[in-house]
Amino acid sequence: MLKAGRTPAQVMSRWAVQHGLIVLPKSVTPARIAENGAIFDFALDADTMRTLDGLDVGFRASWDPTDVP
Repeated sequence: MLKAGRTPAQVMSRWAVQHGLIVLPKSVTPARIAENGAIFDFALDADTMRTLDGLDVGFRASWDPTDVP
């Protein structure tokens, strides 16, 4: 758990939502399903968003979403 009491998966899902991206989490475990949905009762501050944005090193394992017209 992170200092904010959120899991890394929740933080990264929230980061994506705050960037206007669609998040499609997957799980068959009831606790994880609930965890995946619990990202709308908090927001990441600007410093955290900048820090996470800075982690991008340009590696893509499949298609590049920044290349879509």
